[in-house]
Amino acid sequence: MEQWLTTARPYLEMIYFLSGLVIAVAAVIALRQLRLMKLDLLGRSERAAKEKAIEAAFEYTKTLERIAVQLGDLPQGVPHYYKGAVGDFTANSIPTDLREAANKRHLSGKVWRSLDALDGIAAMFVTGVADEQTAFPIFGGAFCGTVAGQYDVICLATASKSFAPYASLIELYQIWSRRLSKMDLAKAREALEKEMSAIPDKEIPPLSPLRPRT
Repeated sequence: MEQWLTTARPYLEMIYFLSGLVIAVAAVIALRQLRLMKLDLLGRSERAAKEKAIEAAFEYTKTLERIAVQLGDLPQGVPHYYKGAVGDFTANSIPTDLREAANKRHLSGKVWRSLDALDGIAAMFVTGVADEQTAFPIFGGAFCGTVAGQYDVICLATASKSFAPYASLIELYQIWSRRLSKMDLAKAREALEKEMSAIPDKEIPPLSPLRPRT
Protein backbone atom coordinates (compact mmCIF):
# COMPACT_ATOMS: atom_id res chain seq x y z
CA MET A 1 0.00 0.00 0.00
CA GLU A 2 2.80 2.34 0.92
CA GLN A 3 4.57 1.52 -2.30
CA TRP A 4 1.40 2.30 -4.26
CA LEU A 5 1.00 5.62 -2.47
CA THR A 6 4.63 6.45 -3.14
CA THR A 7 4.17 5.66 -6.82
CA ALA A 8 0.83 7.49 -7.15
CA ARG A 9 1.77 10.55 -5.06
CA PRO A 10 3.23 12.63 -7.94
CA TYR A 11 0.15 11.94 -10.02
CA LEU A 12 -2.20 12.84 -7.15
CA GLU A 13 -0.32 16.08 -6.56
CA MET A 14 -0.54 16.86 -10.27
CA ILE A 15 -4.32 16.20 -10.26
CA TYR A 16 -4.72 18.40 -7.17
CA PHE A 17 -2.75 21.20 -8.82
CA LEU A 18 -4.74 20.93 -12.04
CA SER A 19 -8.06 20.92 -10.16
CA GLY A 20 -7.02 24.15 -8.46
CA LEU A 21 -6.30 25.72 -11.84
CA VAL A 22 -9.67 24.53 -13.18
CA ILE A 23 -11.47 26.05 -10.19
CA ALA A 24 -9.59 29.33 -10.60
CA VAL A 25 -10.38 29.52 -14.33
CA ALA A 26 -14.03 28.67 -13.64
CA ALA A 27 -14.18 31.43 -11.01
CA VAL A 28 -12.73 33.98 -13.46
CA ILE A 29 -15.22 32.95 -16.15
CA ALA A 30 -18.10 33.15 -13.65
CA LEU A 31 -17.03 36.63 -12.50
CA ARG A 32 -16.79 37.77 -16.12
CA GLN A 33 -20.26 36.42 -16.84
CA LEU A 34 -21.63 38.21 -13.79
CA ARG A 35 -19.99 41.45 -14.94
CA LEU A 36 -21.47 41.05 -18.43
CA MET A 37 -24.90 40.33 -16.94
CA LYS A 38 -24.61 43.43 -14.76
CA LEU A 39 -23.63 45.59 -17.73
CA ASP A 40 -26.51 44.14 -19.74
CA LEU A 41 -28.98 44.89 -16.93
CA LEU A 42 -27.64 48.42 -16.57
CA GLY A 43 -27.87 48.94 -20.32
CA ARG A 44 -31.45 47.72 -20.43
CA SER A 45 -32.39 49.83 -17.42
CA GLU A 46 -30.82 52.94 -18.98
CA ARG A 47 -32.59 52.30 -22.27
CA ALA A 48 -35.92 51.81 -20.51
CA ALA A 49 -35.43 55.06 -18.58
CA LYS A 50 -34.71 56.94 -21.81
CA GLU A 51 -37.80 55.43 -23.45
CA LYS A 52 -39.88 56.54 -20.45
CA ALA A 53 -38.47 60.04 -20.82
CA ILE A 54 -39.61 60.19 -24.46
CA GLU A 55 -43.04 58.85 -23.48
CA ALA A 56 -43.25 61.57 -20.82
CA ALA A 57 -42.44 64.20 -23.47
CA PHE A 58 -45.41 63.08 -25.56
CA GLU A 59 -47.64 63.05 -22.47
CA TYR A 60 -46.47 66.57 -21.58
CA THR A 61 -47.52 67.80 -25.05
CA LYS A 62 -51.00 66.34 -24.56
CA THR A 63 -51.27 67.92 -21.11
CA LEU A 64 -50.20 71.28 -22.51
CA GLU A 65 -53.01 71.16 -25.05
CA ARG A 66 -55.52 70.36 -22.30
CA ILE A 67 -54.29 73.32 -20.24
CA ALA A 68 -54.74 75.65 -23.23
CA VAL A 69 -58.36 74.52 -23.63
CA GLN A 70 -59.05 74.78 -19.90
CA LEU A 71 -57.62 78.28 -19.70
CA GLY A 72 -59.96 79.30 -22.50
CA ASP A 73 -62.87 78.42 -20.20
CA LEU A 74 -61.80 80.84 -17.46
CA PRO A 75 -64.31 83.59 -16.65
CA GLN A 76 -63.83 86.81 -18.55
CA GLY A 77 -61.35 89.10 -16.89
CA VAL A 78 -59.48 86.33 -15.10
CA PRO A 79 -55.88 86.19 -16.38
CA HIS A 80 -54.72 82.95 -17.94
CA TYR A 81 -51.22 83.11 -16.53
CA TYR A 82 -49.40 84.19 -13.41
CA LYS A 83 -47.14 87.13 -14.24
CA GLY A 84 -45.16 87.47 -11.03
CA ALA A 85 -41.87 86.06 -9.83
CA VAL A 86 -41.53 82.42 -8.81
CA GLY A 87 -40.57 81.96 -5.18
CA ASP A 88 -40.71 79.16 -2.63
CA PHE A 89 -44.14 77.86 -3.68
CA THR A 90 -45.93 79.18 -0.60
CA ALA A 91 -49.10 81.30 -0.67
CA ASN A 92 -47.23 84.18 0.99
CA SER A 93 -44.81 84.31 -1.95
CA ILE A 94 -47.58 85.57 -4.25
CA PRO A 95 -47.32 89.39 -4.53
CA THR A 96 -50.16 91.27 -2.84
CA ASP A 97 -51.35 92.89 -6.08
CA LEU A 98 -51.69 89.44 -7.73
CA ARG A 99 -53.50 87.60 -4.93
CA GLU A 100 -57.03 88.48 -6.01
CA ALA A 101 -56.42 87.13 -9.49
CA ALA A 102 -54.68 84.11 -7.97
CA ASN A 103 -57.73 83.29 -5.83
CA LYS A 104 -60.03 83.54 -8.86
CA ARG A 105 -57.78 81.31 -10.93
CA HIS A 106 -57.48 78.79 -8.12
CA LEU A 107 -61.18 78.67 -7.26
CA SER A 108 -62.12 78.16 -10.90
CA GLY A 109 -60.48 74.72 -10.69
CA LYS A 110 -59.84 74.79 -14.43
CA VAL A 111 -56.27 73.48 -14.43
CA TRP A 112 -56.28 71.23 -11.37
CA ARG A 113 -56.48 67.98 -13.31
CA SER A 114 -53.82 69.06 -15.77
CA LEU A 115 -51.51 70.03 -12.91
CA ASP A 116 -52.14 66.59 -11.41
CA ALA A 117 -51.05 65.11 -14.74
CA LEU A 118 -47.91 67.27 -14.74
CA ASP A 119 -47.17 66.13 -11.20
CA GLY A 120 -47.43 62.52 -12.38
CA ILE A 121 -45.03 63.23 -15.24
CA ALA A 122 -42.60 64.90 -12.83
CA ALA A 123 -42.81 61.92 -10.46
CA MET A 124 -41.43 59.69 -13.24
CA PHE A 125 -38.25 61.76 -13.21
CA VAL A 126 -37.74 62.46 -9.51
CA THR A 127 -38.15 58.76 -8.72
CA GLY A 128 -35.69 57.73 -11.44
CA VAL A 129 -38.20 55.77 -13.51
CA ALA A 130 -37.51 58.11 -16.45
CA ASP A 131 -34.18 59.72 -17.35
CA GLU A 132 -34.45 63.44 -16.66
CA GLN A 133 -31.17 64.16 -18.47
CA THR A 134 -32.79 62.88 -21.66
CA ALA A 135 -36.01 64.81 -21.12
CA PHE A 136 -34.54 68.17 -20.17
CA PRO A 137 -33.36 69.19 -23.67
CA ILE A 138 -36.70 68.06 -25.11
CA PHE A 139 -39.14 69.97 -22.90
CA GLY A 140 -37.30 71.16 -19.78
CA GLY A 141 -37.67 74.84 -20.62
CA ALA A 142 -41.32 74.46 -21.63
CA PHE A 143 -42.06 72.53 -18.43
CA CYS A 144 -40.55 75.28 -16.31
CA GLY A 145 -42.54 77.85 -18.28
CA THR A 146 -45.76 75.92 -17.65
CA VAL A 147 -45.12 75.69 -13.92
CA ALA A 148 -44.15 79.36 -13.72
CA GLY A 149 -47.33 80.35 -15.57
CA GLN A 150 -49.50 78.45 -13.07
CA TYR A 151 -47.36 79.22 -10.02
CA ASP A 152 -50.11 80.97 -8.04
CA VAL A 153 -52.56 78.10 -8.51
CA ILE A 154 -49.90 75.61 -7.37
CA CYS A 155 -49.11 77.72 -4.29
CA LEU A 156 -52.76 78.02 -3.22
CA ALA A 157 -53.45 74.35 -3.91
CA THR A 158 -50.46 73.38 -1.77
CA ALA A 159 -51.55 75.73 1.04
CA SER A 160 -55.11 74.37 1.07
CA LYS A 161 -54.03 70.74 1.58
CA SER A 162 -52.58 68.96 4.60
CA PHE A 163 -50.18 67.18 2.25
CA ALA A 164 -47.99 68.41 -0.60
CA PRO A 165 -50.14 67.75 -3.72
CA TYR A 166 -47.50 68.88 -6.22
CA ALA A 167 -44.30 67.83 -4.48
CA SER A 168 -42.82 66.07 -7.53
CA LEU A 169 -43.76 68.93 -9.86
CA ILE A 170 -42.10 71.47 -7.56
CA GLU A 171 -38.98 69.34 -7.09
CA LEU A 172 -38.49 68.83 -10.82
CA TYR A 173 -39.07 72.54 -11.49
CA GLN A 174 -36.38 73.44 -8.96
CA ILE A 175 -33.92 71.00 -10.55
CA TRP A 176 -34.55 72.11 -14.12
CA SER A 177 -34.96 75.84 -13.47
CA ARG A 178 -31.46 75.95 -11.97
CA ARG A 179 -30.13 74.92 -15.37
CA LEU A 180 -31.89 77.84 -17.01
CA SER A 181 -30.77 81.42 -16.66
CA LYS A 182 -33.36 84.05 -15.72
CA MET A 183 -33.38 85.22 -19.33
CA ASP A 184 -33.92 81.68 -20.61
CA LEU A 185 -36.76 81.13 -18.15
CA ALA A 186 -38.46 84.40 -19.11
CA LYS A 187 -38.18 83.49 -22.79
CA ALA A 188 -39.59 80.02 -22.08
CA ARG A 189 -42.63 81.52 -20.35
CA GLU A 190 -43.23 84.03 -23.13
CA ALA A 191 -42.85 81.45 -25.91
CA LEU A 192 -45.10 78.99 -24.11
CA GLU A 193 -47.88 81.54 -23.60
CA LYS A 194 -47.77 82.45 -27.30
CA GLU A 195 -47.82 78.80 -28.30
CA MET A 196 -50.78 77.97 -26.07
CA SER A 197 -52.69 81.05 -27.22
CA ALA A 198 -52.29 79.85 -30.79
CA ILE A 199 -53.97 76.52 -30.06
CA PRO A 200 -57.50 76.83 -31.54
CA ASP A 201 -60.58 75.87 -29.57
CA LYS A 202 -61.99 72.71 -31.10
CA GLU A 203 -65.65 72.97 -32.03
CA ILE A 204 -67.87 70.47 -33.83
CA PRO A 205 -70.76 72.39 -35.49
CA PRO A 206 -74.18 70.74 -35.29
CA LEU A 207 -75.73 69.38 -38.47
CA SER A 208 -78.41 71.84 -39.54
CA PRO A 209 -79.93 72.65 -42.93
CA LEU A 210 -80.08 76.30 -41.85
CA ARG A 211 -76.36 76.48 -41.09
CA PRO A 212 -74.07 76.69 -44.13
CA ARG A 213 -71.15 74.27 -44.23
CA THR A 214 -67.66 75.79 -44.10
